[in-house]
Amino acid sequence: MAYHQNLKKQGKYQVRYGREIKMRFFYILFTCFLSFIISLEFSEQFIYFLSFPLKQAYEWNDSSSGSYQAHFIFTELTEAFFTRIQVSLFITFYCFLFLSLYQVWLYLKPGLFDFEKRNFRLWSLLSFVLFLLSNFSLFYLILPMACKFFISLETGPPSSLMDLTELDVGLREKISEGAVEHAVNSEEWQKRYSNQIFSNMEKETSQAGLEIRLEAKIYPYLIFIIKTIILSHVLFQMPIILLILLKIGILDIDMLEKKRKIVYLCIILMSGLLSPPDVLSQFFFMGMLSTFYEIFILSSLVDRSRQPFLFIDSKKKKSFQPRLKIRHFS
Repeated sequence: MAYHQNLKKQGKYQVRYGREIKMRFFYILFTCFLSFIISLEFSEQFIYFLSFPLKQAYEWNDSSSGSYQAHFIFTELTEAFFTRIQVSLFITFYCFLFLSLYQVWLYLKPGLFDFEKRNFRLWSLLSFVLFLLSNFSLFYLILPMACKFFISLETGPPSSLMDLTELDVGLREKISEGAVEHAVNSEEWQKRYSNQIFSNMEKETSQAGLEIRLEAKIYPYLIFIIKTIILSHVLFQMPIILLILLKIGILDIDMLEKKRKIVYLCIILMSGLLSPPDVLSQFFFMGMLSTFYEIFILSSLVDRSRQPFLFIDSKKKKSFQPRLKIRHFS
């Protein structure tokens, strides 16, 4: 009888666990659907936000007048529409990721010990700080430098010579005196200004030999930005990933110390292959990953000296495994 009663209790707990998982999964799906609809409605604002690195790069570029307004082109009929879908899916993916981690935390929280809860909160705070740091470095350093590198490949006359709304000094004086209509409508201005523009263009093209201008397509640009953002977030979360692997026993702190040369070689290869092609971005990625690696080893050594039972001994291959708690629902 006692055995059958225990089976019934276990069955009740399993049903409650299943209901809780279903409800949390439903919350995640509903929130993702809602976030996709909202992000699709405001996709133009998100695209404008993602175009900030290109605008910043034009402002940094010496050959630009600093008043460039970022614009994009599309050469296929459905390209602009699918670009909005892609941006909405990108925003939805991050909403799904953060919400899923939060729901997993709420599901596991009643069965964790106090020190496990403290470690999880500490990891979450550190992960959020690294996430903000990666976003700041991306939109103010890495992506603008990468865009500036690509813009520097332009050849030909400066874009300011192509701006037909720019007036010469004499016409500006006329406008300041109030003769706007006379200056704009006069044939003298049209001839003089057009001759000046084309003569400057001819001089610049004769010096450059070939005119190459950037007309960024919206879909390839946003795909490049999205891939760089995801890659940077993954690289900046490497200390958290290494810490989790160290806690569960897959990695050993002694092995990480001995294999430092191999790790640095991997960091150099990752920075060269996965980062944007400009040298400053590659050095920035390499420096950040190396700094994170050394800080991770130092903090792990300090933590092991304070709490040796939380780490696996590489010789004995034994670790502290706490007794599991049983969750009870009222």
